[in-house]
Amino acid sequence: MLSGINQGRVIGQTQFKTRIRRLDKETLIINKQQFNLELQNSFSLLDLSTEDVQQQFSNIENCIQIASSKLKRTSSKLKKLSPETVKLIEERFILAKDITDPQYKHKNREVKRNIRKDIRIYNENTVQIALERNRSLKIAKQGISKGKSWITSIKDNTGKKHQSRDKCNSLSKFKRYRKY
Repeated sequence: MLSGINQGRVIGQTQFKTRIRRLDKETLIINKQQFNLELQNSFSLLDLSTEDVQQQFSNIENCIQIASSKLKRTSSKLKKLSPETVKLIEERFILAKDITDPQYKHKNREVKRNIRKDIRIYNENTVQIALERNRSLKIAKQGISKGKSWITSIKDNTGKKHQSRDKCNSLSKFKRYRKY
């Protein structure tokens, strides 16, 4: 009987861990004091007088889940697509009833071009900001701003290394990212 409780508890713990991962552990770590306060408030209302271990575990799990969901951060991602492109996508969606229509094909081509243009502009801005903050291109590509590393040099299309800040800045606009 005891092994059945342990098996159920292990399953509950793994499910709980995945739910916490969805709530972004880093946010909870950064807002540690607020998270602890929310936990104290939710645990003060908790009723642990029941004898059922599984019920107690689920009550504690719910308290932690509620406290962590209150601190879930809003997405700080910059939008890659411009409002004009989003509007074109909506217009294309309306025309999508008949994909053989020449109007739809024209709108589809226009949307694809605008998406490529917007993503190119977004990537150039990201590289520009990384260079201004003296961070590496790898960090700019990942969208992470931790640490501080200098870009010592950058290669141009011919393979020649350039080390001046201005040259790195101008080359970064034309540099394409490669995924290996």
